[in-house]
Amino acid sequence: MKKSLDIFAATNPAYVASIIWQFVEGYVKEDDAGCEYPLVYLPLPIVSSSLYAKTLHGTNTKTGLVEWLNRNAWVPTELATSVQDAKRLSLSGLHLALSNGMIGLGPEHKIVVTGKLKNKSKVIADNSQLKTSLQMAERLGRWFGQVGSMQISLHCLGMRV
Repeated sequence: MKKSLDIFAATNPAYVASIIWQFVEGYVKEDDAGCEYPLVYLPLPIVSSSLYAKTLHGTNTKTGLVEWLNRNAWVPTELATSVQDAKRLSLSGLHLALSNGMIGLGPEHKIVVTGKLKNKSKVIADNSQLKTSLQMAERLGRWFGQVGSMQISLHCLGMRV
């Protein structure tokens, strides 16, 4: 049953666009130059899967990417496959976020927030699961923004472009 909820949420382009927007918003709070394109594929499989999402419970912005991975050393061995599996869905959410002006390219050709998440406070008031997912996406964005390097971030995850 939980798996079907994960699949339902992850296949909704508006949900995916919201997760990407929140991730990028968190990222630019730490690095205002913006988020490098490959990183926007990371939040969806993490926040929409109960397997990964439960590893974020008990963390906060100060935990950081490296500490989170130290606590959950198995994540890099599984995440590359999950990112690949979610690639098409992440791309559909990315297209929606771009076409609706939620995100765009900044001066350094990195992804930045260019708009607001419409009706965010109303939507999250009605859906605690979405609120939690958005909080996790922002936290992840901040962690990756704190690292400040796509190459180092991906290396920590055992990935490369």
